[in-house]
Amino acid sequence: MKSQLVILVILFLIISSPLLAQDYDQIRTTFQNFSSDVASTLPFLSSMGLNWSDAYIGTFPHFGFGGTAGAVTLPYDTIKAVADSLNIDISFLPDFLKTYGVPLPVACVEARLGGFIIPFDMGFKVGFIPEPVKELLPSDLSIDYFMVGGEVRFGLIEENETIPDVSIGIGVTYLDGSVTVSGFFDDTTYNLYPYTSYSIRLEYEDEKGSLNFFWRALSIELKAQVSKKILFMTFYIGIGESYNIYAEAGGGIEAPRILNSDTGELLSDDEINALTDLLPGLDSISSTGIKVKSSSTGWGLRVFGGLSFDIFFVKLDLTALYNILSQSLGASLNVRLQF
Repeated sequence: MKSQLVILVILFLIISSPLLAQDYDQIRTTFQNFSSDVASTLPFLSSMGLNWSDAYIGTFPHFGFGGTAGAVTLPYDTIKAVADSLNIDISFLPDFLKTYGVPLPVACVEARLGGFIIPFDMGFKVGFIPEPVKELLPSDLSIDYFMVGGEVRFGLIEENETIPDVSIGIGVTYLDGSVTVSGFFDDTTYNLYPYTSYSIRLEYEDEKGSLNFFWRALSIELKAQVSKKILFMTFYIGIGESYNIYAEAGGGIEAPRILNSDTGELLSDDEINALTDLLPGLDSISSTGIKVKSSSTGWGLRVFGGLSFDIFFVKLDLTALYNILSQSLGASLNVRLQF
């Protein structure tokens, strides 16, 4: 398994770069290779959030709520492969990104509630991009992101002076998002040989075409955690194993219209149906766009740990994560009120 998602850094780099690939196979391979890497790492992304320092918060009326901000990394080699396919020079990127990977930011709000009677608690999280953050982005960059998930943890051992809290849990997370870079490339003709005898032309007139990436996944995770409070700090460590029930990611090109380059006319319904059957790896094609995708199922195995500073009802968690299978890294900061 490799590491994760549509990377904002590379998108900023390519906003003003021309798309030079003019062969369907080349652009299909570019998107599919990147999409495959993205899809296989979605379990690691979905594990962000609800990594609280306390292995178990206690039965009702214990509860807490707050927010998490963090990032996971995508290996530099994955980014370089996309850049090379699109003829983009990224050699000026700092060496530490080449060593540790390119970060993808994640944010969510979350809450936990102690269970009733038996020792368990329930957690919920929702991730999104706030409108004020979207307004800070360049006008030609559009980002949508949504994450929702929940988990249940069962307390196995209750903490005392010498023994830590120990819990196990199970959770489910759904992810959905997209990134679109507008004004990305000019009028381009794509050869569709050997799949069909003609080519298609992206007709933009005064408007440049856009580049689009998208992803969605449903993941399930099993988790075990140990924590111990010492004075005003709580130390914790855990391990989680995730599985993609399904995961897919893809990308494509969007244009005001797509023409049959031989006739100069918009693609007919018959041509669209024929191309849907003929072109390998195709997700969808219409008179305004072409998209390809890759799907992936599989496992993710991570370890995580850190410490929190406990100031009355306020907790400040610092967490580091490591994906054992992909060797990618993650880190997060959580601030919450916990009672």
